[in-house]
Amino acid sequence: MGDRTNFCIVHVQCKHGHPSCKRCLAGLNNKCHICRQPIGDMRCRPLENVLAGMTVPCAFARFGCQEGVRYTERAQRHGHEASCQHAPCHCPFPGCSYAGAAAQLFAHIRGAHAAGSPSAVSSIRCTPVALPRGMPFHVLLREEDSRVFLLLNGGDVPKGRSLSVVCVAAAGEAELYTMAVSGGAPGALSLSASGSVPRVRRWVRYPTGGFLFVLDTYWRASGGSVSVTVHVKKLPPPELEEDTTAA
Repeated sequence: MGDRTNFCIVHVQCKHGHPSCKRCLAGLNNKCHICRQPIGDMRCRPLENVLAGMTVPCAFARFGCQEGVRYTERAQRHGHEASCQHAPCHCPFPGCSYAGAAAQLFAHIRGAHAAGSPSAVSSIRCTPVALPRGMPFHVLLREEDSRVFLLLNGGDVPKGRSLSVVCVAAAGEAELYTMAVSGGAPGALSLSASGSVPRVRRWVRYPTGGFLFVLDTYWRASGGSVSVTVHVKKLPPPELEEDTTAA
């Protein structure tokens, strides 16, 4: 029947009724693996009906998901797993291999990294944070819903740094961030940006767009560190449009 990610729902049978996966026949030279009789296009409906009634657990069951999807509904399964709130999220700290659901990642970072890296982890309520130029990210924890945000400090742009915000979580409700950066020479204007908060399960690269550009001269005038304030707010769900059609 194939494995969980490469399953086959079409089964055919030889004249003796021995079923075989349609996809596997090419490797068997279109012959029955039991009696070696040729296999044509005669479908094995009883087996297909059994498969149609089967459900398989979510790929993230070991992380707490209790949902099941039909074995034959590949698109449904992929759609569920793409938005599953139990999908593992990966710790961003170098050398740490921890992965767990978003709430578990929150507890892990607070327990395993916050005390040892106080300059790299803080509550999002406690901003502004002092962000050194060479620090690749700062973790912002939101206690009320156990969310993990990363204030990213990318060095992938010329003559400056790119500041952006992402949420380490599975797909969910839309959120917006506002960010303000102060520092620079005395009397320098503060910098600000706003935008939607992308969600990622694993941080692997800095965004190529949607960031706040901070010139190297701004960092140097600030002694190599700037003050960053971040606010994140959830967007209200879209209101249902009133049905104006006549009854």
